[in-house]
Amino acid sequence: MCPQTAYDLNILIGGEAGQGMQTLGQLLAATLLKTGFYAATLQSYQSRIRGGHNFFQMWYIWVF
Repeated sequence: MCPQTAYDLNILIGGEAGQGMQTLGQLLAATLLKTGFYAATLQSYQSRIRGGHNFFQMWYIWVF
């Protein structure tokens, strides 16, 4: 059996609340899942007021 190779990728999207970080993160997650990555995501809910700082964090791994 051949040893497996794995590549991992960490992405953090941050900005003001209301700028679409959740939408961008979900689209990126769906795209990478369809291309064979395993994924885990974390969304902050620190600010519910438009203009406060929020972030969307993603971790992906590709094993082949």
